[in-house]
Amino acid sequence: MAQHVLRSDKAINFVIAICGVCDFPSLYRCFDFKYSSLGVGKDLTKFETDFPGDRFAIADIWPSTGGDTPPDLPDNVAKFFEQGTNNERAEHWDAAGAMFRKALDVGTKIIDPSFSNKNLSQRINLLRESGRLTSDLAAWAHEVRIDGNESVHGNDPETREDVVAIHQFCRAVLLYTFSMPALVAARKNPDAKV
Repeated sequence: MAQHVLRSDKAINFVIAICGVCDFPSLYRCFDFKYSSLGVGKDLTKFETDFPGDRFAIADIWPSTGGDTPPDLPDNVAKFFEQGTNNERAEHWDAAGAMFRKALDVGTKIIDPSFSNKNLSQRINLLRESGRLTSDLAAWAHEVRIDGNESVHGNDPETREDVVAIHQFCRAVLLYTFSMPALVAARKNPDAKV
């Protein structure tokens, strides 16, 4: 861990830490709420206080924890996708595959609630037949479905390559089904809340 206190404003700290899960570094810009111009702030490298604890507020993290979650997703779908991304970063391949599949599963129920009583395979086909998914995207959605099922029910562990493909396929389907329609709607009516 390394800490840099900004000279122009000693309440602003930059902290570099190594993740205990993925072993990669991350940089935090944070504010020391208890810093006083009469005294010295806490030296995090000496573990004098918990981080962030109640003393520090994290303003920014690099790399961003948001990853590549498509915009305009329903909150629950975004959370499932982000869990997939976080598990992918931590190299928890099976958990990542399962969460990307769950994002797709729940997303297809939201796209057309009348299909929600169908299984995921049927919903993908119905979305393709109704024109809400292209044939290529439906094929990708089936890849996510099959690989996600393998993540949960298969005997062999998922690999990095499997999860990278599932991630890309799932992201493409969610962009097409949620982000692009929201972008088009906003363009048609810039004053409307999407």
